[in-house]
Amino acid sequence: MNKEVLRSQIIEQYRILTVDKYQYARLAEQYDLPAFVTQKRVEEIKKYFLDFVYPDPKTRKSLDNAFESLDGHIKAPGKLVMILMDATSVLFKYGRHLPKIFKAGLKALQSFRQASAFELMLVDTAMVSKEASIKDTNELKQLIAKLPDIEVKAFIQGNDALFDALMDHKLTKNTIDIMHTLIKKMTKRTNVYSKEDIAGVELGRDILEGGVALVSEMSEAEGRQLLELIKRVETESINEIFEKYK
Repeated sequence: MNKEVLRSQIIEQYRILTVDKYQYARLAEQYDLPAFVTQKRVEEIKKYFLDFVYPDPKTRKSLDNAFESLDGHIKAPGKLVMILMDATSVLFKYGRHLPKIFKAGLKALQSFRQASAFELMLVDTAMVSKEASIKDTNELKQLIAKLPDIEVKAFIQGNDALFDALMDHKLTKNTIDIMHTLIKKMTKRTNVYSKEDIAGVELGRDILEGGVALVSEMSEAEGRQLLELIKRVETESINEIFEKYK
């Protein structure tokens, strides 16, 4: 089985799993949903995951390139410092708060990268198990259950870190503001910054903006409740797979 074909199948089945997971009727039956968690809100959560965490295989290639660039920024913060030197207005505006902002923003973006790593682990596990294909969500769940507990926990913790970061509204908005400024500066210096460099920062901005949009019309307390609910749904869905198929 070709790895790319297998990965596409895994992505497609995980998208189906996500759609199933975020059915309003199922959540309402399983959890004591607060009044502000409406069917419309659940649809928005589902769309966020499908657009940013598990996009369809057709858009995955361009996102992978952006992710690789994003990884370069995360693993080599010196590159971000170089970008900042081209955006002195950011330094003047945020000054001593910059380390805190970058720490929170990079932690969130790095955690988001876990989804792609999770997919690759599933592909490797399928290859070792000599799986010919992954045709439905039951086969995907069986594959997930074969992963080492420590790897699955890392995936869950990665998602948790993203939503924990989003709970700090002010910090997240400041991070987005910085990213907007950096993108403007970078697009003016294409001789220094590649399309992938720019796309990586744009991707990070879009991820955070999408997360902020989920809670934009809520009070801070409601936003925290919603993000805690998402964390619970994600954790319990994985735990259920392990309990049933391990």
